[in-house]
This record gives sequence, structure tokens and C-alpha cells, in this order.
Amino acid sequence: MEIITGYRGTPHLTSEKERRLIRGIFGSDSVVLGTGQKLAATVVNNTTVRIADGDLIQKGALGGIKKGTTENVTFSAGVSGQNRIDLIVCRYTKSTSTKVESMALAVKKGTSTSGTPVAPSVTSGDISAGATTDEFALYQVRFTGTSITSVTRVAEPVKSLKEAVYWQ
Repeated sequence: MEIITGYRGTPHLTSEKERRLIRGIFGSDSVVLGTGQKLAATVVNNTTVRIADGDLIQKGALGGIKKGTTENVTFSAGVSGQNRIDLIVCRYTKSTSTKVESMALAVKKGTSTSGTPVAPSVTSGDISAGATTDEFALYQVRFTGTSITSVTRVAEPVKSLKEAVYWQ
């Protein structure tokens, strides 16, 4: 047994230890937290969606967009007469050489079709077991022809522990 959150005289906190705590509270899935603007999406034009501030937990790793800021996500233009569904994902990556980890918003492009489009699949990896890539789908962005016709949240924000039913 070791004390993790206490002073031991030498640095000993690691991302792995923090993730154990986060997974113990939120489980091993990925969730959007109810902080800030909850990563709300706004269509800027036919190739750009703006994501507002907020936080998420991706299989134990905490990431977010700073309070009061936004990030733009840029798409390939839609094609006249074609339909497509793209995903806005949070992409976790870990360098195999340096072990440096990062998270970034990214577009997972779907396939254009004259019929009913299908959302692309995401890459799923176990971060705690050393996966170098994991994608957490946040929004589906539907293109009809050259226009974005809908942006649908895939990951609804979770309630805080105080708001959760089992704490009432």
C-alpha cells in the first residue's frame, strides 16, 4: 500500500495514478462533463463548426477547451447531389518514442453517397493498457449537398455527482 495524494518527499504523482482515480469515479468510458459551455457546437459556415469551452474524460484522461475560448473544426466541402455524415471526435494520441500524450479535436470523414449516408467508425483503444490512439465521437455532422444540414450531439454531458440521482 502506498499513499498517493500525500507528501512523500519525492515526486510520485503520475498520469496513470490520476487516471485510476478518474476511472473509479466515472468508469472507463468516455464522457463530456457538465462544465463551461459543455463543448457546445455552433455552425459557422458550410465547412466550419465551432466548439465552445468545456471538459471531457476520455477513458480516464481529462482534457478540455479553456474557459471563454472556442476551437474551430474544419470539414471538406460537401458535394452537390451527395450526402455524407462526418464525426467530430476528440482524438487521443501517444507517441511511441517519446510517450508524450495529446488530445485534439479532429474530423472523421464519412463516405459521400447519393443515398442514405452512414457515420464512419471511430478508432477505439484502451489508454490504460498503452493504446496510442483512441477517438471519442462528440458530434455527427450531416451534409446534404454542399450544406451542413444538422449537427447532432453524440455524447450528452453527464450530471455532476451532486446532481446525480443517487446523491439526492
